[in-house]
Amino acid sequence: MNHVAEALKPVVQAGGRVVLCGSMAFHEDMSRIAATLAGHGIECAKPEALDPEAETGEAPLGREYKRKVSRIHMDKVMAPSTAAILVANFDKHGIPGYVGPNTFAEIAVAFSQNKPIFLLNGLPDIYADELSAWEAVDLKVVT
Repeated sequence: MNHVAEALKPVVQAGGRVVLCGSMAFHEDMSRIAATLAGHGIECAKPEALDPEAETGEAPLGREYKRKVSRIHMDKVMAPSTAAILVANFDKHGIPGYVGPNTFAEIAVAFSQNKPIFLLNGLPDIYADELSAWEAVDLKVVT
């Protein structure tokens, strides 16, 4: 994680925080990452923990809840206090460096806001062209 902190420090030196993005299946991982980066003096914001009962997505209330938490997190990405985003893209469902649809939307919003984009575990093949064009930084290859 030291190489991650070193990569992020120049971006946040002028002030600002890093917003963590990723599948909610990685929420505990994002909490650990935020704590580790805080130890390096890097402020982080992460998604709110989901309410498993409200998050089913099948009922109208589930969709409303997902819309609400997505909006809250998108607002964090767009906030002037956000210097960059860090995508926690771990393996999920047999997919290396998984980036789901919500996370890709957050990446696109960061790009539209001219915020640097960092990914922990590579650029997923399905999005490699866009992420390369958007100058996303693959921290897996940073040594």
